Amino acid sequence: MYLWDYEMREVRPLVDALSPRQSFALAVRAIRHLLTFDQDLLADTNPAIADFARRSLDLADEAVAAGRDTIGEPDGYADEADELLRDYSEDSATSPEDGADAVIMALLNLYGEAEMAPSHAYETLSSAYEAVLIRQRIWVVTPETERENTTLVQLIAQQKDLVRAAGTP
Repeated sequence: MYLWDYEMREVRPLVDALSPRQSFALAVRAIRHLLTFDQDLLADTNPAIADFARRSLDLADEAVAAGRDTIGEPDGYADEADELLRDYSEDSATSPEDGADAVIMALLNLYGEAEMAPSHAYETLSSAYEAVLIRQRIWVVTPETERENTTLVQLIAQQKDLVRAAGTP
């Protein structure tokens, strides 16, 4: 288990109490926060993945503003996501160390569901943490080595703040 799993236990009940609309908004904020927290993440990855992320977040922002609790399933989304994941895994110019696979997984949580379950918002937070963890290149990942990394500790604290703010009007 990651440090994140231990530390986020205290706010898990808050996530579980969110409505689908609040869950979706939290997931969108978690991804936006990730891309602000690690501003180089998209720059360091495949341009097609960066473009997919930007377009997905634009759709998500529109959905949040309209009071929806999912992006839905736009035409071609599933094929594009499958192609991105396949190309990413086969592309020798990218590597798992850039964290893009975790970003793709976080983005995929925004699509498809009739409404977003709190568990999907929680998974999105976890994927965002994993993207940063991967980029820290910790040789042996344990809660202790993660706790020594100030970037990871800061991210967990900021994600807890996002969760606490998610349930307030």
